[in-house]
Amino acid sequence: MLQRIQSIYLLGIALCMAVPFFLPIFGIDIVSGNVDYYLFGKEAGLGFIPKALQYSLLILVAGTLFLALVTVFCYKNRNLQVKLCFLNIAFIVLFYLGIVYFKIIADQNQAGFRLQIAAFLPAVALIFNYLAVRFIKKDEALIKSMDRLR
Repeated sequence: MLQRIQSIYLLGIALCMAVPFFLPIFGIDIVSGNVDYYLFGKEAGLGFIPKALQYSLLILVAGTLFLALVTVFCYKNRNLQVKLCFLNIAFIVLFYLGIVYFKIIADQNQAGFRLQIAAFLPAVALIFNYLAVRFIKKDEALIKSMDRLR
């Protein structure tokens, strides 16, 4: 049932995780100028950051987006929905750990580091994730209470 409130929250997660594909996540001030980091393209000047770390951020954002969309359509299995939401939370936390690692590497190379708006949207997705889990569990409790009355 796509009309449930947790489906709206899960679609909100998907929206919040789709925006970082189009906006810069953070900026780095290096000697040659300012470089904004996008998930795709414009990575020139970031030679001191390993490519594996850059690709891991892309995979985490895409994975969170994909999991949120899959979770919307698993409405018949609420326990699976809760587990997928917790996996989404783990992906978002790993995303933020990756950004912290980017900052550490930038500080070691005497480069300035500034967060952009797209770096804060996964935090909003984290809040939506919490709300989705809360309402999924509320639905499960409602269904169990209906079974007891029969």
